[in-house]
Amino acid sequence: MRILIWALSLLLISMPSIAQTYNCHPISKLQCDPTACQRESEGFQASEVYVWDSKTQMLTACMGESCFEGKAKRLQPLPQLKLWAALYSTNPNRSSAPPVFDVLMEIDAQQRFRVLMGDTQFNTLVYGQCDVDHV
Repeated sequence: MRILIWALSLLLISMPSIAQTYNCHPISKLQCDPTACQRESEGFQASEVYVWDSKTQMLTACMGESCFEGKAKRLQPLPQLKLWAALYSTNPNRSSAPPVFDVLMEIDAQQRFRVLMGDTQFNTLVYGQCDVDHV
């Protein structure tokens, strides 16, 4: 039995996987400092998108006029995908955009997502829905 499970595992690992792009759009957002959180539910949805490309492993976050990207590390495979990435500004000359920040992203089997980003002083938690494109 163990040999069968081992053989099936090798087969699954060696099979070429279908590349997927997850285009994730926010629905709600919490912005927190060490003392309190404030919910934001309107006005940001049209200007934010989070994209993960399974082929390149790149995670991109665009918020307003600022975009950030970085190579993501898979912490957990599908169906409950969990990623971590250090995102860098795609326009480092922009003074209002932080040069780098950590992002934890989770996508479940129903393509709902959550993103946690920030530092010890200020964090943002975003919830939403992803569309999956098979390439």
